[in-house]
Amino acid sequence: MRLAGALVFLCPFFLSCSSEHPSDVVVAAQPTACVRPGLGESRIVMDFSTPIPARYRLSHRLVPGGTERYEAMVSVGLHAADSSVSVADVARLEAKLDRCLKALDPYLQGPDGERLIVRRSAPGELAGPAVAIGITSKPARGHARLWRSDWGCAQIVHEVFHLMGLVDEYREPVFKAFDCRAVGPDDSLMSYPQLAYERTTGWRQQVECSCAGDEACRAELDSADPSRGCPAGARETVIGAALDLFAADFSVPEPALGRVDIDTYRFSRLVRQGRASLLLPAQFRAVVEPGCTDVNETYYACAADAYRTSPALGGKGCGGGRPSVCGAERTEWLGVFR
Repeated sequence: MRLAGALVFLCPFFLSCSSEHPSDVVVAAQPTACVRPGLGESRIVMDFSTPIPARYRLSHRLVPGGTERYEAMVSVGLHAADSSVSVADVARLEAKLDRCLKALDPYLQGPDGERLIVRRSAPGELAGPAVAIGITSKPARGHARLWRSDWGCAQIVHEVFHLMGLVDEYREPVFKAFDCRAVGPDDSLMSYPQLAYERTTGWRQQVECSCAGDEACRAELDSADPSRGCPAGARETVIGAALDLFAADFSVPEPALGRVDIDTYRFSRLVRQGRASLLLPAQFRAVVEPGCTDVNETYYACAADAYRTSPALGGKGCGGGRPSVCGAERTEWLGVFR
């Protein structure tokens, strides 16, 4: 993961990456019933179709306009993993997690136009067994059960999707291990999350319209919007700009939008849009139709070797019968045809 000019690589939650060489991990996928909630239904997902167990609540709704929308609710319990983190630090990261997930809302779109929102369960909401996640400020290599207090949204969201069964897709950069892994494109969320954010997010401007005492302008001021801009007679000023998905990394509140005073109105407009979805098609489908081999068979077959190591590197070997689309430089298994 690219961050501040450096590379940050994450570790699967079931490994200790502090050792000189991680042990070979062979987690056999288990037959799991297909979870495909009908409209208006919610289901608890406990899926073992990939080497990473998935635990979340999945709901399926029809929203105004006829668009199908899925909601994935994860249950997590953040706590201090060591003395480097205070109770206040944990609370700040909880708030940041919620902001990061909320910022995803416009950027999770399925191959058929469906939408997905992801959020953390509130106290009392049933979303399956809670996953305990330790927080540290030490320079440890993080994973789905150990988060760094200084992480940004890209890293956090990568780990949240591990909780929904998505596997790592990058080449292991530190240890001589996991060479059986099917590698995804660099701009996949499960490869280099920061790059995935950069390719997806749009550049959003905060615009201020000022009438400076012009009565005709004041009368039209509330009609200002991203499509029409400021009304005639108003001075338009860009007062700030940010990449949408990265804005949630900061605690500084955005400027208030709407009518500020009798002469001033502010609105937000998107001036550059990236790709439609942070998730690649097969990743999206695996989250909203977990355990369903009729649509996820290729993804599951390629994901099966994510944490296996060949005998040449001291491991137990790759799984047999892997489809050719899982090979090097291939992206079809993720629904990307280049």
